[in-house]
Amino acid sequence: MRKPTHALVHWSESTRFPGENALMTFATFEETAARAAWANPPRGCYDKTQVTILFSDGSSYGCRIDLKQGDERGFRDHVEQFIRGHEGGCHDNWPNREAFNELCTFLKDIDFETPPTDEELANQPHPTKLQFVLAQAQIMPIDYNRIIMIRDFRHADGRPWVDKGAIGTIRARNGSYVGVLFDEGQDVHIERDGSGRLIQEVPFVDTAVYRGDQS
Repeated sequence: MRKPTHALVHWSESTRFPGENALMTFATFEETAARAAWANPPRGCYDKTQVTILFSDGSSYGCRIDLKQGDERGFRDHVEQFIRGHEGGCHDNWPNREAFNELCTFLKDIDFETPPTDEELANQPHPTKLQFVLAQAQIMPIDYNRIIMIRDFRHADGRPWVDKGAIGTIRARNGSYVGVLFDEGQDVHIERDGSGRLIQEVPFVDTAVYRGDQS
């Protein structure tokens, strides 16, 4: 099983984190995230936090966590809620059900109980992994609700759903997915929902912050 060793916090609305693209041990991240969540009462606001978790086997996992009492208290809590929801059938009718199955299998193989050894912490290839994650995610520190698709999103049968390059505004969140109201008049494919609006749920990991000027 893979152990979480470090967290790369791309950004957070909580001031408890030291700034953008901050690299820290996973234990430090979980402690800081729990403190941030505890500071937000159940009926209050949450602190959106975009993070990539690095594992002892060289793999990584990126997600957004909403830190608040009664919502999410850290990455482990995020993972456990996702697994419960998936096994409870919340993704059964999604066209990309197989992708959810693979993601759930990946998450269930995380060992949260055994702390990483000093050797595992020391051997994590930080610079290489850091450069890779930043390049892939295209981190742009601006309005975090405005996003751009960095990959094509397809139906299970391969039909286009939302093309890479589509730009929109996050309106809702469902686990590792976000509901996006996409902008009109784009030269990319965006499938409309039943009401005819350009709003779709897409994997948050397939998006990056949009800074407004891509030239």
